[in-house]
Amino acid sequence: MSKASNLWNKTHKKECAAASKRWRDSHPDKCKELRREWKSTAKIKGTLNVGNKSEQMKRYRKRYPKECYARTLLWKAVKNGEIKRPENCQMCGEIPKNKVHGHHSDYSKPLEVFWVCYKCHNSIHRSK
Repeated sequence: MSKASNLWNKTHKKECAAASKRWRDSHPDKCKELRREWKSTAKIKGTLNVGNKSEQMKRYRKRYPKECYARTLLWKAVKNGEIKRPENCQMCGEIPKNKVHGHHSDYSKPLEVFWVCYKCHNSIHRSK
C-alpha cells in the first residue's frame, strides 16, 4: 500500500471500515477462503500465534520476572481489597469504558502504581 493511500485510509477510517464491512457481508465465501489462506501462510511463516500463548507467556515470564512479580502482587492486592482501583484516570480524569490500568514506574515497589486509562498508559510507554 502506498503512503498516500495509507494516509487517506487513516483520515477516512469510518468510510474504510464501512466499505470493508459491506464487502465482507456481500462476499462471505471469499472471506472464509482468504482467512483460511492467510492462516495457512501464517502457520508456515510462524507468525500465527494460535495455540502458542502458553509458550509465549513462559518466555515473557522468564525474560521479565520482576515485572511479572510486581503485576501479580498488584493484582492480588486489588482482588483481596487491600488496594482500591479508582474509576478515574489520574492523568486525564476521564472514566474509561474499561478499567483503569495500574502503571508501575518502579517495579521494586509493586504496590505503588499510577492509575491511568488505556490511552494515557499507551502515551506513557510511547514517550519512553
